[in-house]
Amino acid sequence: MTTTEQKSVQEKNLRILQLEAELLQARDTLQFTARKELQDSELRFHNLVEKAPSPICIFKGENMILDVANEAVFNILNVGKEALGKPFLEIIPEMKDQPFMGWLLDVFHTGVSHYGNEEPAYLTNKNGQKNLVYFNFVYQPYCENDGTISGVVVLATDITEQVLVRKKIEESEAFSLSVLNISPDCVNILDAKGRLQFMNNSGICLLEIDDFSLVKNKLWSDLWEEQNRQTIKDAVIKAFNGERVQFQVLGKTFKGTPKWWDVIVLPIQRTGQDATVKQLLSVSRDITEQKQQELKEKELLNRFQNLVMQAPVAMCVLRGKDYVIEVINREMYEMWDRTLEESLNKPAFEVLPELMDQGFKELLDKVYTTGERFIANELPIGLKRNGKIENAFVKFVYEPLREADGTISGVMALAHEITEQVVLRKKIEESEAHFRKMTDLMPAKISNANPDGDVIYFNKNWLDFAGMNFDDLKAFGYHQIMHPDEIPEFQQRLQKAFETREQLEMEMRFKNAAGDYIWHLNLASPVKDAEGKIKMWVGVTTEIQKIKQEEERKGDFIKMVSHELKTPVTSIKGYVQILLMMLNEELGKVSLEQIKSSLVRIDKQIVNLTRLIYEMLDLTRLEEGSLQLKMEAFSLNNLIKDITDDIATSQPKYIIELKQDVIAAVFADRGRIEQVLINFINNAIKYSPQSSSIEISIYQPEPGKVSVSVKDFGIGINKEEHQKIFERFYRVGGKIEQTFPGFGIGLFIASSIIQKHNGTISINSEKGKGSEFTFTLNTVPENNL
Repeated sequence: MTTTEQKSVQEKNLRILQLEAELLQARDTLQFTARKELQDSELRFHNLVEKAPSPICIFKGENMILDVANEAVFNILNVGKEALGKPFLEIIPEMKDQPFMGWLLDVFHTGVSHYGNEEPAYLTNKNGQKNLVYFNFVYQPYCENDGTISGVVVLATDITEQVLVRKKIEESEAFSLSVLNISPDCVNILDAKGRLQFMNNSGICLLEIDDFSLVKNKLWSDLWEEQNRQTIKDAVIKAFNGERVQFQVLGKTFKGTPKWWDVIVLPIQRTGQDATVKQLLSVSRDITEQKQQELKEKELLNRFQNLVMQAPVAMCVLRGKDYVIEVINREMYEMWDRTLEESLNKPAFEVLPELMDQGFKELLDKVYTTGERFIANELPIGLKRNGKIENAFVKFVYEPLREADGTISGVMALAHEITEQVVLRKKIEESEAHFRKMTDLMPAKISNANPDGDVIYFNKNWLDFAGMNFDDLKAFGYHQIMHPDEIPEFQQRLQKAFETREQLEMEMRFKNAAGDYIWHLNLASPVKDAEGKIKMWVGVTTEIQKIKQEEERKGDFIKMVSHELKTPVTSIKGYVQILLMMLNEELGKVSLEQIKSSLVRIDKQIVNLTRLIYEMLDLTRLEEGSLQLKMEAFSLNNLIKDITDDIATSQPKYIIELKQDVIAAVFADRGRIEQVLINFINNAIKYSPQSSSIEISIYQPEPGKVSVSVKDFGIGINKEEHQKIFERFYRVGGKIEQTFPGFGIGLFIASSIIQKHNGTISINSEKGKGSEFTFTLNTVPENNL
């Protein structure tokens, strides 16, 4: 071997030695780093265990010696750190008869983890008492570096509070299910695996299920047809993730009836620390009719589009805020002097830029935003035709287009060019301006018709009364606002007027803008030329509602007054005749008792007659506003006492019980308040033929107020008539009530008197159980008397 070769070998050997040294150094470094990382990992593990809020510990060996435990373990077991190194059953002797030690040994021997869910355990507290607690826990095998199992790691969560809350919730589950049964929709409850646990009665009926037990515990998704199952599965997954899911689907009932369903799936969220979703609530609403309606609406939309295309007037549909032309017929784009291609599916003001500055954009915006229809009977418009702007007159309507939910999605435009008609009409209007101005100032409703009876003019009073414009009133409104009962007679008379060419005169009712029918005198007179030929018809319609109401009111009043006055007069006349007959006989045969009896009855009828006369006088004063009050301060208690004493003398068979809870003075007209009280008491006597008891109470409903009530035990009044009882001329209906005299103004007058005193009046009554009438006045201090 040459010197050079020897040198090369030496250099290689030296390099090998250097590499070996570097490898040894790297190995030592790696071993040190690994040991350091292991130590750091163990430190981090111990720190993690110590700081964990839930119990974590490690038991080792066959006796389950406590090797590692955090503070949470010591707190739950009620022991200190001296428990480290002690066996499981020595630390917790009460666990001897509980299954936990057996589960620990199973994990230690088999290496298979054990999970506990809401497991109950009895632990001894500081007072030596055993408490029942609940845990979620996992027992996992603890392995050494060589893989051998040396112990068991325990991770636990105290869920006692959640379990107790849940148990309380479960106790109310029966109530919850009964509430769900009230729902008209199909309501289901699914368990954690999506299986059907509950269905309300409505759902069983809607799904045509004969026996719910056949479907209980089955997967909800399996109860749907194949094409819907994935939708149901996806909804269940989302709901278990806390989402609210809603969708619509077509499915069959258990008897094959196809139905559309609007389905909502909701998570039933637990409260407390365990906020996981354990159950789902699904609500399915039968929307078959709604879907069928949507199909009908779609069909109607197609018909509508065909109607637009075939309409004899210019029509188009503008969609969105840009008013894109969605549908347009020939009449419309030809009126614009555009082609179909230039118009369809383009924004309206891109097709008709000349209209942008003429106010049409603002009109469309108003209709689109407010939903209010816009009607133009005659609007000047400048359209670009034949390369230049032409002036035209257009009659058009902008109608908002609404979706099913009520939102506005566009505007429909209907237009009719009336340029020629306007030019001709303007010439006529010049000669009619004076006539129309004059008729608009007249209080009567004036109309004008051509010789054939076609109306060509309604004055402003007519339009304001009907709440319509001229075209609407002329086209369909005039006959619609007539009262149906008078239309046949009106048509007969109108036909006769045309045939005889004579004036029509008829009292009839027309409906105003508020929907009320008002009486009018309707005159339609022909205007003839020198040869007797009819040139036009002029209508004058004058409101006579007040006259009619006054006539009806007077008629009713006269009937009632005539009837009520006739009764006492007839009775007086009869008793007088009896007395005369008695006097014509021998005096020896007539007893004073007989004469006294007749005179008492005459006196009673005179009192009734006097009362009726005074009531009519008071009614007249009230209507004229001339009822005067003589105000003074007086004791209300004394007034009531005086009245009850008088009633006790004149009506001894009635027992009046007076309850005085307060001593009160008022500033009022003593005579009028007495009149109100006597009216209440007389009514109590009149309408209590089978009872002789009356209760009068005076009490303080609130500071500064005093109330007086008169209660009887008579026939009573239905609640629906309580407010009407104080109206003028109102009398309660019924066979029994009509047998009592009176014409329905006593309580009206009483109510008016109390109102003039700034007081209130009320009734509390029930049919067959008597009535209680009450009035309330302001009090004054007793030292004012």
